[in-house]
Amino acid sequence: MENSNKEVKGKEKFFEIKTFPVPFYKSENKDIISVSTKPLHKFSTEKLIDEAMKLHQQGNISEASKYYQYFINKEFCDYRVFFNYGIILRDIGNLQEAELFTRKAIEV
Repeated sequence: MENSNKEVKGKEKFFEIKTFPVPFYKSENKDIISVSTKPLHKFSTEKLIDEAMKLHQQGNISEASKYYQYFINKEFCDYRVFFNYGIILRDIGNLQEAELFTRKAIEV
């Protein structure tokens, strides 16, 4: 027993890590989940709005929606964000909330 402890102390343990490629196929399905590695808080307000609108125009609705929601949750006030988020809500059938955000855009 004493010898086995000495042997373990003298040996370094190495772990083998294996990685496997995972194929990703881009499809016409717009329900693809995207993951952004850019932390939103590092953007200035104007850059945040620009990025959200760019994603929205490119058809990346789920990511654009995240930017709009972040902006709204931080209580920033910009009619473009309220209006565009209202459009997204309308397009997914959430008409009551879409109306609220559209009215908020008009109010601002």
